Amino acid sequence: MIWFADNPWPTVLFCVCLGSIFFGMGFQGKLKRNWGVSVLLFCAAGLVIYLESVIITPAEEVEIAVQETVQACIDGDVDRVVDHISANNIILRGVVRAGLSLADIGEDMHVTDMQVSMLADDSRAKSHFRVNGSISINSLQHQGHAATRWNLTWQQEGEKWKIIDVERLNPITGDTMDILRQSES
Repeated sequence: MIWFADNPWPTVLFCVCLGSIFFGMGFQGKLKRNWGVSVLLFCAAGLVIYLESVIITPAEEVEIAVQETVQACIDGDVDRVVDHISANNIILRGVVRAGLSLADIGEDMHVTDMQVSMLADDSRAKSHFRVNGSISINSLQHQGHAATRWNLTWQQEGEKWKIIDVERLNPITGDTMDILRQSES
């Protein structure tokens, strides 16, 4: 569906404000049709809110997939994390399995600063986000705070979005770094 605004709230506020004006004019008894126009505008505002909650864009699907992947990491569910990676990327699946076996990710881990851009007629997407929280490295008996920044490339495979490439970025400089390397920050 094509919207004239990516954000539904300007449309909702416009309908409510205009509906209130017609409602007030109806109270003053100028024209009876003002009541009908106000009801119609209030219903339109409700319809826009409803449609926004029902319609999920491809970019929103990718955002949900990012959140699900991070939650699976927090839960320590390696199979669920690997399920978000394309079956064609065996090397990445192995790196993720190895990395998650080395660390325990804290419950306070959270995603911030997420941006999703759609590519190739909405069949691919690139997500850029930060993940911050506590982490403990099992082999080093180290526990601390981790600030990470990621670029994930997604591809739609069937009905699901799958990760086809991972780029870890230095959280401060934005330079590419190894996925399993400990960050300086």
